Amino acid sequence: MTATLTPGIRSGGPRRWPLPGNLPAFARDPLAFFESLRDGYGDWVPWALGPQRTILVSRPEHAGELLGAVESTFRPT
Repeated sequence: MTATLTPGIRSGGPRRWPLPGNLPAFARDPLAFFESLRDGYGDWVPWALGPQRTILVSRPEHAGELLGAVESTFRPT
């Protein structure tokens, strides 16, 4: 069975500070921060490290499908 790329986001992700984003919580304990994102918001979670917005993909099959879907966008070096 193939995973789908439909995000399982329960909300818009964790609250963040205007400039540092989620950096304070991430800096205290990165692993606990990622676990809290996964447990509180699902398999796909938007979060911010400073002004940089990103998405945590917490299931290996979703990460594999995502990377396979965008493989053609990478150029060989």
